[in-house]
Amino acid sequence: MKLRTFISVPYRKTIPWVGLVISVMLGLFSYWFAIANRYTVFLYEHLGAGPFQEPNYSRHWMAGLVASGVLLCVYALGGGCSVRLAAAFHKTYHLPSWHHVWLMSALPVAIGVWAITTRCNFPTLPWPLSARCIIAAWAGMALALWLADLIVHQTSEALWVIVHGAGVVPILLLLRAVELPSHGLASPASAYRLGIVGLIVGVFWMAGVTRLRLARRKSPLPPLSIFCAGLGLSYVVLPLVHYLFLTPPNIRYISTAGNFFAMSPVVQLLCWGIGALAVFAIHKAHR
Repeated sequence: MKLRTFISVPYRKTIPWVGLVISVMLGLFSYWFAIANRYTVFLYEHLGAGPFQEPNYSRHWMAGLVASGVLLCVYALGGGCSVRLAAAFHKTYHLPSWHHVWLMSALPVAIGVWAITTRCNFPTLPWPLSARCIIAAWAGMALALWLADLIVHQTSEALWVIVHGAGVVPILLLLRAVELPSHGLASPASAYRLGIVGLIVGVFWMAGVTRLRLARRKSPLPPLSIFCAGLGLSYVVLPLVHYLFLTPPNIRYISTAGNFFAMSPVVQLLCWGIGALAVFAIHKAHR
């Protein structure tokens, strides 16, 4: 009886989409880790760095974010086609809750990623690195499913959210430059200038878009949605863009985390905190 209750009508509608999520995520992990040439996908021996040395170490768990970028495109396309196909027959179709899809997909994806990364091809990953791959995949899946659901069901609002979220991107990606001088990668003046420019551009962008939305007599967007859109653009969409368009066609490799994340956890938390603070401050000011 409990099983029948669990597999109720909403859950039966969820299962095909869960299958899509699992197929995309595990299909890509299988290709990158078990079929493709690891020395190409993860740039082993590039600049003399081994598989488990930086920057190559982080390329493994970045695969979870790149796969999530593909999931965002496939899920939004599949959802949009389903909704429009139903409309063609004068019916209404809604995607199942992305929370349910994520919850039902999380465990199978985790088991599959662990099995693929620790059992297939050579070198197999140690369990701490495999765990990072799972965590990155889970986080990326959540952002991808949320954004895809928004695009399918609230297309016009999704565009506003994405345009607002674009202002968070320079804060998250450029403000972390303040740590570069301590690693000998830039002069203090250049690093601080880059970080300040990122912050100013992001704040002015979000403030301008917010004023434009209010001028069109639309209510302010929830700040949490704007911040999550910024996270999705920065850590799901851009890694996929890098993989598809910023690598040689014959050498598709996954980016190192250093292109998107700070090297220091403290600096990374600081970037997230300042980005969130900027979003909430602009929202409160325009209220």
